[in-house]
Amino acid sequence: GEVVRLFHAEQEKFLTCDEYKSKNHVFLRTTLRQSATSATSSNALWEVEVVHHDPCRGGAGHWNSLYRFKHLATGNYLAAEVDGSRSTKRSLGERIKYKLVAVPHGNDIASLFELDPTTLQKTDSFVPRNSYVRLRHLCTNTWIQSTNVPIDYEEDRPIRLMLGTCPTKEDKEAFAIVSVPVMEIRDLDFANDASAMLATVVEQFNQGFISQNDRRFAIKLLEDVVFFVADVLNSGQLVLNVVMSKANRERQKLMREQNILKQIFGILKAPFKDKGEGPLLRLEELADQKNAPYQYMLRLCYRVLRHSQDDYRKNQVRLHHMEHIAKQFGVMQSQIGYDILAEDTITALLHNNRKLLEKHITKTEVETFVSLVRRNREPRFLDYLSDLCVSNIVAIPVTQELICKCVLDPKNNDILIKTE
Repeated sequence: GEVVRLFHAEQEKFLTCDEYKSKNHVFLRTTLRQSATSATSSNALWEVEVVHHDPCRGGAGHWNSLYRFKHLATGNYLAAEVDGSRSTKRSLGERIKYKLVAVPHGNDIASLFELDPTTLQKTDSFVPRNSYVRLRHLCTNTWIQSTNVPIDYEEDRPIRLMLGTCPTKEDKEAFAIVSVPVMEIRDLDFANDASAMLATVVEQFNQGFISQNDRRFAIKLLEDVVFFVADVLNSGQLVLNVVMSKANRERQKLMREQNILKQIFGILKAPFKDKGEGPLLRLEELADQKNAPYQYMLRLCYRVLRHSQDDYRKNQVRLHHMEHIAKQFGVMQSQIGYDILAEDTITALLHNNRKLLEKHITKTEVETFVSLVRRNREPRFLDYLSDLCVSNIVAIPVTQELICKCVLDPKNNDILIKTE
């Protein structure tokens, strides 16, 4: 089973399967990039399975073979089924009878496809790599057809276009089969497994108990994730001292696409939830020696967050990626000052990002940092404030005024140095 991407040549979009509004959808994904072929989402990887009568038999596929396409990130299979919703029928028109979906089982007959070459080929010859093909859905005898109907039509900028099948074969409905490097597949496997394991940790925290062994395992996994996203070899150095020399954008993207960031925020929130019998942890008790492993675990979470956005490209994609983390700003803000690297991460996230700075730095955040200066008497909190009022060496007047008003407020005279 070779892993490939399927690139729709006419629409210049990759065949993708991803969750939208808690449901898996198959679609062609629009990209904001100048070069559509460089928009390499991990949710557009498909494992090609050649179908044989003998399930133990493998081997290369021929033009007259049957195929299944297994979505690598979820394990679901590409299939086509009748869509009963009236709105879809109305928008797709009469010609399109079925729509592409993802089904959980490979033994479903609806997941069988044939490949049709765009050039003259012998039916018993092998399908070469990087071929252009049209896809015929076997049990309905229909051909995959692209549409301009968005699945996410409620969004400001829809990016998910529905796919259907229709009885007629059209030349323009061809996909390029694009090979995927082995390293990319390994990275996805790691991210996928890490996400599933971290989800288990979140669930244990939600239930209010995690064993010492499971906690130790979670810490080891988080350390591995730090090395993974920073793209640094683990040679026994202190994990919290790891410095990312060059951002690995694909791995940073995996953090978001495979829900690792979602699980990280789960770990940051779950231990402090009160289910009626008091929470497993309290922020103000994190400094106690008995809670040292939890404090270290939370520091690792913030390190993962920081490395996940370090040096992310300064364009729309970066903004989308940063907004993804910034949505949880309230959680991070509530954990400032407890020595778990929350303030360090917030500053790194917002520094040189004017849009996010103006949106997220309010009087509350500034007052929190000022109270930390009073409580800890450490200059780093003033450094954080100075970082937050500048973006790319240009002052942000709104934030500057906020900070001045707060720091110079008479009630904060005690933190200022008196000069004669």
